[in-house]
Amino acid sequence: MADFAMGLLGGKLKVKEKLTGRFADILSWMFIATAVLRRFKAEGCREEDRPFAEYSLQVAFSEIQRSFDGIFDNFDVPLLGWFFKGPIRWWSGLNTIGIAPKDSLGQAVVSSMLADTDQRDRFTSGIYVPEDTSTGMGRIEAAFHAVKKAEGLEKKLRKAVKAKKLAKGRGAEWLEMAATQGVISQEEKAQLLEAEKLRWDAIQVDDFNWDAYTATTAKPYVRDPSAAK
Repeated sequence: MADFAMGLLGGKLKVKEKLTGRFADILSWMFIATAVLRRFKAEGCREEDRPFAEYSLQVAFSEIQRSFDGIFDNFDVPLLGWFFKGPIRWWSGLNTIGIAPKDSLGQAVVSSMLADTDQRDRFTSGIYVPEDTSTGMGRIEAAFHAVKKAEGLEKKLRKAVKAKKLAKGRGAEWLEMAATQGVISQEEKAQLLEAEKLRWDAIQVDDFNWDAYTATTAKPYVRDPSAAK
């Protein structure tokens, strides 16, 4: 296709930046797909890594297909332009290179990412995680490990609710009631409270009250006519 573009457009191809950009996108995604296959093979083609490889490859192939469709739709050349926009574009749609990953595959990837296993450690190797658990990645990692450790206790609470041994609820008072009724121990209650505290802290974003917002509002811009002289 690149040869067709060079042959039919010649020097005009240089000024068609969106068209050449799509060719660059195709090459970039081909490189990414190759890198995914190379790593998957180099690490032993582990079955637990397969969803990640398949998801990455499907994204790459679907982006390549999208770029090709964009080229065909915008390949404005004399006489042959209709051929690329019509029959070739139609054929490309029937013989697609790839489609976007299904939700089920995405769920498999997310489930693996949320598992505290050596796979997660392999995928995040080289990423700096500070020992300070109050800021940045350290805070997120602390919350992740605390929540994972508390998952078993949360299942215990849900099971008690289902068996009607504990009323539905949430929050510190509900956990205290669960501890009083013997569903969980005081130590387990403290663990759940700590996990919830870290989780809540990790998902917080910057917020500003009205006074802080109005104090930093920029003044309206007024163009100075003399600046253009």
